[in-house]
Amino acid sequence: MNLALPLQLRRVGVVANCLRRPLILCMGLATAAACTAPSQNGVPATRSAEPSDPNDSTTAVASRTPGPLLTAEQATATVAELPDHVYEVDTRPWPEQGDLLEPVGDHPEFGVDVAGLASGSYLLLADRDTRLASAYSLDTGVTEELLWPDSADSRPVQFVLDHGISLLGSREPAGYWRLYDLRERTSWAIGPTCRGAWNDWLSPDGDWIGTVCSDDLQLEGTTYDHVVIQFLSTRTGIGARFAIPSIVSERDRPDLAWIDDGSALISTVLVRGELRACVLTIEQATMYCPPLGLGAAAAPPGNIAPADGWVPFERSEFLTETKLVPPDCFKVESACEGILQLSESSSNIAIPTSDPEIVWWIELLGPDPTTEVGLIELGSGEFRQLASLGGDYSSRAICPDGSCMFIFQYDSEINWRLNLDGSLQVLPFPGDVILGSFRIP
Repeated sequence: MNLALPLQLRRVGVVANCLRRPLILCMGLATAAACTAPSQNGVPATRSAEPSDPNDSTTAVASRTPGPLLTAEQATATVAELPDHVYEVDTRPWPEQGDLLEPVGDHPEFGVDVAGLASGSYLLLADRDTRLASAYSLDTGVTEELLWPDSADSRPVQFVLDHGISLLGSREPAGYWRLYDLRERTSWAIGPTCRGAWNDWLSPDGDWIGTVCSDDLQLEGTTYDHVVIQFLSTRTGIGARFAIPSIVSERDRPDLAWIDDGSALISTVLVRGELRACVLTIEQATMYCPPLGLGAAAAPPGNIAPADGWVPFERSEFLTETKLVPPDCFKVESACEGILQLSESSSNIAIPTSDPEIVWWIELLGPDPTTEVGLIELGSGEFRQLASLGGDYSSRAICPDGSCMFIFQYDSEINWRLNLDGSLQVLPFPGDVILGSFRIP
């Protein structure tokens, strides 16, 4: 049986030309701003499959079993010729009418003007109790208070810093987000993202919220097994839902990690009978799925800094070693060279940095918890230990230049800084959550 995506697809851009806006803090609800897109009545245009005729050789056979994307021969029947390993994706605008902006009233208090922050490296902190968001200078040790959320809102959980523009956001119940624009000193809400959402992640520029939806949400009329991934513009509350071919299992469901402003890296996509990692470009509604042999390995969900030197893929049942993949491997028609397979078959988590020569790793060992931290020797793929710490620690952030890692000890609730020489320093804000690091030029 020839199982494939339906062929009669209308080639239409989905969402385009999102306007960049100032610095935003995001709490459980999200903000919206002006964005334009090819649309009717304010709703992005649709790319959907026409009904398939089993007797028509130009269309694919409809099926509810997992199937590959278009074969090379079938691709010639699509409306527009695409580069090798680039595939169109079944998509629908969302919501079907209107937008998902929620201009509900709240009364946050804004602190220092972020435009006045001195140049240097910072940590972004969120207090667990007061929910205060602040910037801690790694150069001077001075803390600048940025935002006190409304008493009804949750503490921030994600932030974005893009060309001096920062977005901080927090999740609220039932899939809503609140966003805070620190430069314009405004806030707004967006949502819900999609029912039964697993994870929501802000794009590097803060223009999008990407969500992997639960398995019971399906695109009507799509004839292949899939998982729905939804993207909403934080500026307009308008976006699209994409049907990602999947074997739809708990173990191998797709993960989402942002690899660039408008491009998301989707792991474990079913392509021609095998699992691949694909880059989905929102505005073009296409996926680039190079055959890299990654199988069911997944990039860490969330935000992969576009400037990082590597994309890590963690081991799985089908990939016995962690691999570090150069970002160029996920660019259409770019040469893919230098994939590094790490030498040890342990549960080390690889953490790339903005310096391609510096890759950290951290591993929790049991049954009596011990955390080992170190660096990966890129020439050999081996792990060099810098510290062995009693207790359960997790990585919270990396210095903007890659020269240190910030780790959190759960029992003591103490934040530590680990330097390249193995030295440790206690940070003066116990209990505060480190959301990430950034640098002001």
